[in-house]
Parts: sequence; C-alpha cells; structure tokens
Amino acid sequence: MALFMLAGSYFCFAQDIIVTKDAKKIKAKVVRVNPDNVRYKDADDPDGQTHTILKKDIASILYEDGEVEAFDSGTTPASQPAQTQTQTQVQRQTQTQRPVANANRQTVAPAPMEKSTTQAMTEGEDVRKTRWGVKGGLNVATVALSNSNYSASFKNVVGAVVGVTLEHAFTPEWFFHSGLEASMKGFDGSAILTPPLKATAIYILLPAAVGYKFDIGKGWKLEVRAGLYAAYGIAGSTTASGYTGSMKTFGDKILNPFDCGGLGGAFFDNGGIVLGIHGEMGFTETNGDVITVTGATATNSNVSFTVGYLF
Repeated sequence: MALFMLAGSYFCFAQDIIVTKDAKKIKAKVVRVNPDNVRYKDADDPDGQTHTILKKDIASILYEDGEVEAFDSGTTPASQPAQTQTQTQVQRQTQTQRPVANANRQTVAPAPMEKSTTQAMTEGEDVRKTRWGVKGGLNVATVALSNSNYSASFKNVVGAVVGVTLEHAFTPEWFFHSGLEASMKGFDGSAILTPPLKATAIYILLPAAVGYKFDIGKGWKLEVRAGLYAAYGIAGSTTASGYTGSMKTFGDKILNPFDCGGLGGAFFDNGGIVLGIHGEMGFTETNGDVITVTGATATNSNVSFTVGYLF
C-alpha cells in the first residue's frame, strides 16, 4: 500500500524514482532494465551519463507513468502484503516484456529462473546423452564343441574387428550400447578334425548391451557391460592341411552364416577414449556339414580387445 501511495505522490513529476534497499531514492530516467541490472540517467540531466545499478540493490522502481515494480529482496517488505508481493514476483518471472510508456526506456526479457546445480548437470548431460564413436581391435576366436559327455575347443585364430559404436545415457551411471561391426572369427581344427581344417569367417555383427559406470578418479570410469549380439557371416575361407586350394567358409557350408549369443566385459572410459575387453559366447549351432564330432554342438567363442573413441 505504501508503494502505491508513493506512486501517487510522485506521479506529477515526469521522472522515475529508484528506491534502493537502503531506502535511498534516486530521481532518474530509466533507460533499460536488464536481467541483472538497471541502466538509468539522472532526471536532472537526461542527456548526460548513463549509470548502472544492480537489481539486487534495488527495492522498487516507481515509473513516471505510475507503474511500480518491486524487486525480490528475499523477504517480504513491510510495506507490501506477502500475497501481493508473491503475485508481483510471479508476474515478473512469467512476463516476457512489459509495455513501455517512456519511449527511452527498454525492458529486456528477464533471464530464466536460476537452475539448481543438479538441474544444470542433468541438462548438460542431456545435451550429449547420445554419442557415436568408432572402434577397432583384435579378436581371439575359436569354435567350442560340447555334448553331455564331451567338451573341447579348436585352436584359436586371431582376427580384426572394426566398427561404429553408439552410446546412450539413461542416467549418469546407466548406459545402452550398440553399433555395427565387421568381426573376423573362425577356428583351427588341425588337432581334432580329419582332414585338419582352418577357417576364417567375417561377420557383420550387431551388439546390444547395458552398462553401469563406476567413477575411478582422474576423469576415468570403469564400465561393466552385459548383453546380446546377432551376427551374419558374409565372407571367409577355409583350408585343409595337405590339400591345395581353399573353400568358402559359408558358401561351402563349413559354418552356418547366422550366429547369436551373449556378451559381457569391462571398459575404461575417460569421456572420449574407451579401452575394453569383452567376451562373446554363441548360443546357436554354427556347424555346417563338415565338423563331425559325434553328438557335439559347435558354437562360436571369442574374446575381443578394443580401443574406441566417442565423439
């Protein structure tokens, strides 16, 4: 009520009144209301120097058109009822631009309400919560044989793996991973098979895994992942010791082209570089028409050592 009485007493003067929090009254011509400060000229020298005062030091401004703008002081002013002040604050926060009676005065739309640290961190992570990357590394692969009374593995073969990766953050700790890879696997059955075969097999592989990241300090995180993969064989060759020439690993039905299974591993991540080791164990029968171990099921097995980079 006191503010409106003040408005009436000064309305006849063509000037604005800035009331500071220490009760000082400044006769002014408000030029611009910024998010953090107010720029004004002296009422007695409207063409002179422009002054600046921080909003946090202002209690209210009485404009020459009779409008009163109260600024939040953190407490309810004695001269204004709490309900009125709350309404004024809400109006000021939601207002995009107040009509200007004085042509020389501009009001800048107020800045958004200050976000908490948690909100700011969450929004910052949302900006990059989905990222793409590249990876490359080595596979150490074989084919495992097993039945109710028997289990064995062929010798390992070493091949390359390259691809693109996708990382999506559900939360700062939980992540989903996928991508598309060209992965070389195979086996060396020279110690078990007759004739002794050695096969290479190139698969296009689609992984899908969920991971949880632990902060281990100095910008690095340890992530544990688990998931599934699906793959399809597109190329490869098979040789037999003592025989000339080669066969097509999939075309000649040495191995079945379709493969799927489970995967899991550990990865070290500093936000860009990703170092990992993970294993793959096939669920499907990979034997074509050549591997003959009575009653045994053949499945792919692989360990990958990779280096990647997330953009």
